[in-house]
Amino acid sequence: MHQDPVTAVVVGGGHRSQIYAEYALLRPQELRIVAVAEPEPERRRWFAERFGIAAERCYESAEELAAAGRLADAAINGTMDQLHVPTSLPLLELGYGLLLEKPFALNEVELSQLTEVAGRRDSRVMICHVLRYAPFYRAIYEQIAAGAIGDIVCITMEERIGYGPAAVSYVRGKWADRHICGAPMLLAKACHDLDLLTWFNRARPERLVSLGAERLFHPSMRPAGATGRCFDPCPHIDSCPWSAKTDYLEHTERYEGYLWTEIPDLAALTETQKRRYLHEETDWDRCVWVCNRDNVDWQSLIVRFADRSAGVFTMSSGAAKPERTISIVGSHGQIEGDYLSECFTLRRSRPQEASGWTEVEIDTRGRETNGFTGRHGGANMRMMQDFVRMMRGEELSFSATTLDDSITGHLVAMKAVEAMDEGTVVDMDGALRAFGC
Repeated sequence: MHQDPVTAVVVGGGHRSQIYAEYALLRPQELRIVAVAEPEPERRRWFAERFGIAAERCYESAEELAAAGRLADAAINGTMDQLHVPTSLPLLELGYGLLLEKPFALNEVELSQLTEVAGRRDSRVMICHVLRYAPFYRAIYEQIAAGAIGDIVCITMEERIGYGPAAVSYVRGKWADRHICGAPMLLAKACHDLDLLTWFNRARPERLVSLGAERLFHPSMRPAGATGRCFDPCPHIDSCPWSAKTDYLEHTERYEGYLWTEIPDLAALTETQKRRYLHEETDWDRCVWVCNRDNVDWQSLIVRFADRSAGVFTMSSGAAKPERTISIVGSHGQIEGDYLSECFTLRRSRPQEASGWTEVEIDTRGRETNGFTGRHGGANMRMMQDFVRMMRGEELSFSATTLDDSITGHLVAMKAVEAMDEGTVVDMDGALRAFGC
């Protein structure tokens, strides 16, 4: 039976919203973008031209969009973390369905506000946990669900953040100070991973402990003679891993989407002009040891689940090569692999074999992706496909992350920060019960 496309408005026209909205160009029979709310004129213009949005449907703020009443079936909310809940609540009250970027809430108060309104309005809400749709993690989930390694004993996951991305986002960038951006680093960077952890182990989290600290970027690590800015000049400008000269000037392509957003024609600038921009017009050449940040460089947590299994997760900054690794020990086997390789090893206990086990390598590269390509093995567009299905009331894939599905992973992140700050063991079962889980 023919169905009209789901119509959607976009709130926050940044990188993530742009990616998700592209689904409307790939499958116009399923999704149509009809309005955008974005304070930056260039981004509003991009959306208007890309998706044929009428001028009167291009708004400068989420407040203006909400004041116009309900214009579409759904909203795609890709605003900054601290704006997710404030901009979503009015849209839910108007009856919009919602695709909401993670983290969907920054604390338990926001979590409560969003779940209350969504529940009262019987809203359809999906959270952007795109890694659930990546072929690598989908294949691991399928093996666990099929009983390939028996009952889970322990899941160990690690996210190693590259030295460059750590500095550009969590030291010099938007997420440097959790009291300003609202998101502690674990929640901002690793809520994907904690969502996966609680997705793979469907048992209920019972207790949690966590430790963390600022180590790599602590002021005590500042080398002798370092100046306050790279171009002051600093004597370490050619040897420091976080030199603005090396990372941002000599390799402008590395973080173009972070640093050079105000420059419409970057290629036309001379090196002197780029240096002046970094040093005089922005803070991008601040010494990483004098940024007055308030966040951690590493954090580890252990969760005990109701079935007596464990979940262990570590996030660390400064890796030469960014990685996400996973190891799952079960009662009859194990799984281990790393996300970037898109391959994992499945081992099964076999006492009759000389080695004591059998193993097979599972390569998820090039797996069927419904015609979708791109980052995360087409995961972004697979998620958008599920979002359209949700809005149409159709059956969702096993990767789908509704608001209810996402609460546990987010609460683990929030409570891990509490456990770290207060030096306590957190009652996760009680925290979940407080939210009706």
